Amino acid sequence: MSYILFLLICVLWGSNFMLMKQAALAFSGVEIAFGRVIGGALVLGLFFWLQEGRWRIRQADWPPLALVIAIGYAWPYTLQPILVAKHGGALIGMSISFVPLATVVLSIPFLGVYPSRRQVIGVLGALVFLIGMLVDSHQRAIPLLDLVLASTVPLGYAFANICIRRRLLHISSLDLSFLALVWTAVTLIPALCYDLSPAPPASSGIVWPVVAVILLGFIGTGLANWMFNRLLHLEGPLFAGMVTNLVPLGAVIWGWADREHVSGLQWICLFGTMLMVALVQYGSAKAIVPIVPASDPG
Repeated sequence: MSYILFLLICVLWGSNFMLMKQAALAFSGVEIAFGRVIGGALVLGLFFWLQEGRWRIRQADWPPLALVIAIGYAWPYTLQPILVAKHGGALIGMSISFVPLATVVLSIPFLGVYPSRRQVIGVLGALVFLIGMLVDSHQRAIPLLDLVLASTVPLGYAFANICIRRRLLHISSLDLSFLALVWTAVTLIPALCYDLSPAPPASSGIVWPVVAVILLGFIGTGLANWMFNRLLHLEGPLFAGMVTNLVPLGAVIWGWADREHVSGLQWICLFGTMLMVALVQYGSAKAIVPIVPASDPG
């Protein structure tokens, strides 16, 4: 089950960058972020209602949840479509492959979890290939500021994953995903009201950008985030975080299909990264154990 979730998330998140690119033809980054979290919240809200769920949030949960929302949701969801519109989905999709390395580093002080020798070899090997991608980006004259901004996204994701594992594991994956998306939408309302960045003219019409935002919200955000948080609960942040080493493959394939420039070095680095992912993931999934929220009786 964990491996099926892993592959589905890779496919959905890999497609998100092309959806962002199409949505950016008519909407600003803040508008795209707001649209996707609203769509995702509607989907997860339906699941929550069908399961007749009830909140299992304690007062002490709100500070770490606020960090997850700000760093793992609001910031990357707003920044990514802006960078995708400027540099394409393939290049920006590659940046989130740094999540596993950041997760390994942060897991040591925050969780006291030390990776195995095989995991260290796999993550460091993936880092070598990721550096190759950055070298290629530098040769294509991508502004240094944009590369720095792109690097903040994987750091935010890794920190959010660690925070969930350390402080919010007692919250069910559905509750956590739904709450995070709802409150992300709330935090984006002021930015939406005072968004000064002009939306680009929709030269090819408004229909496809709207469809892209809907798909990005309902499937690429709502459904995919629930699956990711479920995987995070089941297998921990390193296993779940390795999803982001395969997401760039989907982003690059979509970018190549949309006539974005994809160099030979990028392809080599991507397939090298996939080999390192296989090395880390092989045999690392645990048997599935049901997650029982702390507030449940018995």
